[in-house]
Amino acid sequence: MKIKYLNAIGLALGFILIYTLYDKIAFIFIKPPDWWNNYLYFFITLIILPIIAILRFRDPASLMFFYSALLWYLFGLEDVLFFILFGEAIPDKLPWLDSHPFIGAFSKLLGFSGVTSLSLVLSACFATFLIVIVIFIINLVDW
Repeated sequence: MKIKYLNAIGLALGFILIYTLYDKIAFIFIKPPDWWNNYLYFFITLIILPIIAILRFRDPASLMFFYSALLWYLFGLEDVLFFILFGEAIPDKLPWLDSHPFIGAFSKLLGFSGVTSLSLVLSACFATFLIVIVIFIINLVDW
């Protein structure tokens, strides 16, 4: 595998880790629901920056960064890290994620009545699996 793809994936994971820290700090100091508006800023940043990099540099590693960070974010890695990085157990039930379009839908697809700690971890693992599939395809076509 080309090192630039590993760097892009590492950067995406670093981005998610930094966002997790930001999320925890915002949750402690800026009580909900006021901090929810910050998600809009994060999402715009997550989409706009990689698109600019792709259009400007036309580098597939930029696409890998975007794809990895977006999947990990949408499928709940940030939520898993939110608890793990601060030594907290993931609650058995996470009802605030039940209506999430990706995590909630994935949990329902697996047969859970709502989002549970297990379905959240499985969702994050599924995103990682999708990223590994893309890496495999990139290596096959030698992009």
